[in-house]
Amino acid sequence: MSAIKSISTQVAQLVGTSTLAVDELTLMYSFKHGSSLEDAVVKAGFKGIGDFLDQQKGLAVQNGKVVLADQDSAVAKSIEVILLANGGEMPVTELCAKYIMTHDESLSSVVGMRPAEFLKSRPEFLLQGRGLVGLTQKPEKIPPSTPDPTPAAADNTQAKRDQPKAHRIPAFVSTADKDEDALVELDLAIAARSFAADAVRAVDAIVAVLSGSCLNVSRVVRGGAVGKGLTSACAETADLWVMLEGIPATSWKWESPLLKTAADVYAEAGMTTSINSQSLQVTYEGFTASLRFAPARESYAEALGAVETYPTGPCQRCLAPEQVEFVARQARPVKRTIRLLQWWCDQQEWSAGCKPTAEVLELIAIFVHHRTCPEDQTAAIGGCLTLMANFKSAKIVWTNHYSKAMIPPSVLRQRPLLMDVADPTVNRALEFDYSEMITKAGRTHFFW
Repeated sequence: MSAIKSISTQVAQLVGTSTLAVDELTLMYSFKHGSSLEDAVVKAGFKGIGDFLDQQKGLAVQNGKVVLADQDSAVAKSIEVILLANGGEMPVTELCAKYIMTHDESLSSVVGMRPAEFLKSRPEFLLQGRGLVGLTQKPEKIPPSTPDPTPAAADNTQAKRDQPKAHRIPAFVSTADKDEDALVELDLAIAARSFAADAVRAVDAIVAVLSGSCLNVSRVVRGGAVGKGLTSACAETADLWVMLEGIPATSWKWESPLLKTAADVYAEAGMTTSINSQSLQVTYEGFTASLRFAPARESYAEALGAVETYPTGPCQRCLAPEQVEFVARQARPVKRTIRLLQWWCDQQEWSAGCKPTAEVLELIAIFVHHRTCPEDQTAAIGGCLTLMANFKSAKIVWTNHYSKAMIPPSVLRQRPLLMDVADPTVNRALEFDYSEMITKAGRTHFFW
């Protein structure tokens, strides 16, 4: 296969039945192949990505997004795969749900019509009663193959079994089994389960003091590594966001006297305290938690409205519940990847202001897991390092709590872009100097 045809096939596989902006396509290409799409097309003789896309018959650019030229056929093929995996027949509603799970886009948004109308227009499908859809041509049952008894065939089969499985990871991460085992063992070593239990008990005691105090506490949100279920030898933090009734959202005038009052409350309870940078550090039985206060809120919508009205006020702290819960509810493999990234980060030497924040590492790991569905821990780490090495062109937007339309255009144009999961005005990528992260992620292996 020629280089041009190979690149075209790779791009078509990435686009699939979705639509990708050019910058999203370049980032996904880096994820999948561990190299730059721009470099690949230039080496193949094109002036750039735009020149390459213009000359590919199977690809088209519509409204700034890359699509397959014959997208309806590609969508039909994808639907056929879903039907075959479900016995060749299923309810249309269930088909649409599985399509969204597979492609992160609704079937109707891709084809521009109601799913039933699209299915009716295609000869491959047959709409039946009770809202069912099936294949016009029933899938054939494939008889089990008879093994070749010859020694040569047996040797060939054994050779295929001995070949390592190919993972969707960049070249600089080894696919050897020992690396996979080492990653799992490392996580078990740093997870510090006994310490996590001690930390939770300490946090419980610190929170209990608040409930019996003169402070009008509405809610306490437990964040940091302890609250998110990420406690490890590399992350032992506990952030407590204390939502109080009756404090204004328009200014910070109340914060200094409130911190002093809270410090007195904890001192009476026999706990050590110190006020540091808009927070109160409380130490109990050798464990320190960081307390920050925020106005109480009725709902996320109310908090978001306050952030828009008072962008420099304390309202951004009201979004802590969504920010914490988003990470806390992630699956175990995702949390393992986060802990391993934190360990890798701690092994590096960083200049002042260059070390990625915990929130940045968390969002990178979550994005890689949700976007690429890595097959194992080695693939997950490889995907994260690839994203970090190509971070300068990153564009990551979450729609769990707010729509893309709520992001200010000036923020949406920023690169790199790593949006906060709850605050549509905050680009997390600007919280540190990412140049060292790009260099270290691109030139180092995970363990050395």
